[in-house]
Amino acid sequence: SLKLLCQDSIEVGLLYPHDALQLLLEESESSELASDFSLTDANSIVSYCYYHPLIIASVGRWIGIELKRGTSTSSIFPAVAASVLRMRDCNVPLLFQVLDASLLSVQNDDVSRITKLCLAAMVMIIQPSGCFDDVYL
Repeated sequence: SLKLLCQDSIEVGLLYPHDALQLLLEESESSELASDFSLTDANSIVSYCYYHPLIIASVGRWIGIELKRGTSTSSIFPAVAASVLRMRDCNVPLLFQVLDASLLSVQNDDVSRITKLCLAAMVMIIQPSGCFDDVYL
């Protein structure tokens, strides 16, 4: 039988708020925020993501997709902040929900459904059991 050997692990620590905000802006490719209100929402987003770099990078890419589709910075940041806050209350890993939401804005065909299934499997693999008992990634 073929056995997958994964003895090495990569630990990903949480980010400081400033670094988390910088990552969000870099991943979303939005070099500047439209208003102070957007900055407040961006700070809320990184907080709602528990300052976790994988979740923040995924949210940033989701924002980037929306910006490329023509959504304004002043409207996308509050919308994403509200969505991520709602997602935290669900019993589904936050990382999977973020990836699902970003794919929903692209397309909803068989290819994206298969991709979502693969992402769900990935989330279950990278989510350490018991490491974040109070934080459901």
